[in-house]
Amino acid sequence: MIFGGLVPWDTLWRTGANEPTIIYLSHGAEIAGMPVKRGKYSIYTVPSQTQWEVVVNASTGQWGQTRALPLSDGSIGESSYTPEVEAQEVGRAAIETRALDFTEQLTAEFGETARSSVELWFDWEETRVVVPVRLLRGAQ
Repeated sequence: MIFGGLVPWDTLWRTGANEPTIIYLSHGAEIAGMPVKRGKYSIYTVPSQTQWEVVVNASTGQWGQTRALPLSDGSIGESSYTPEVEAQEVGRAAIETRALDFTEQLTAEFGETARSSVELWFDWEETRVVVPVRLLRGAQ
């Protein structure tokens, strides 16, 4: 069991294998209804049995949620979703999930497209996480 097992319910998940998924935007956009400027952002989610939440963060340098990190002075530090990283959140929004046929590995791909919007899909096990992305014309 992936969701509710390997990926616990109601806990921030990096939404990637070893590090969060990074999205690069050439123009201003809305991610799950949240306005964001052009640039790069990390994508996290908070899975729940009843509703999922997407977290968009301007911090993209962290590796996963926690790990040992060799520092320049030779000591070991920790890279994680610290209060400093959390302070760079653009926002959080409720997102849709859909049932699908079994998917062995976590996959991320762009799905349904329209004129200026696309769905970012994360598929794993029997769940599709749907993050709507809409480009804002003329927005930086």
